[in-house]
Amino acid sequence: MNALQGKTAVVTGASRGIGAAVARALAAGGARVALLARRASALDAMAAEIGGGAVAIPCDLTVAQDVEAALATISRTLGTPDLLVSNAGSFALGAIGAMPPTEVEQMLQLNLVAPYRLMHALVPAMRERGSGHVVTIGSIADRLTFPENAGYAAGKFGARAMHEVLRQELRGSGVRVSLVSPGP
Repeated sequence: MNALQGKTAVVTGASRGIGAAVARALAAGGARVALLARRASALDAMAAEIGGGAVAIPCDLTVAQDVEAALATISRTLGTPDLLVSNAGSFALGAIGAMPPTEVEQMLQLNLVAPYRLMHALVPAMRERGSGHVVTIGSIADRLTFPENAGYAAGKFGARAMHEVLRQELRGSGVRVSLVSPGP
């Protein structure tokens, strides 16, 4: 029996790139997948492509009410998630004196606060049942700094730190925690 059969997964940034590839692999393994991203048309196409009960849930992860609504939809349609893949992210380059603070705030909201919101909502049930898996898609920028990369690196360094705190808090609970930090 496939380990993913009958499991429910939440994948953010699921409409393209790494998120879409992860969603495809999870669905191929038998998981029911909640696909979260902003663009409804891209999510609908992804859900149709992968089938298997995938649910497209348009959601702006930087808006708390959107996240709450998405979580309610997931609970109602798929049940309690077994797996969270925090993949959605925003990347912009700009020197510290040139990039507007509002752009950095947006990156931090998506790269750091949004994964926290999802962990905050989903991890307690995983801990209670003694199983689950939280996967954070980081970046090489969660360990290394580059010029004009302050906003992105701050979010990714923070996400890695938050991930490591979660790993310590869940040690021995039966909930797995994985950080994947790809390069360019």
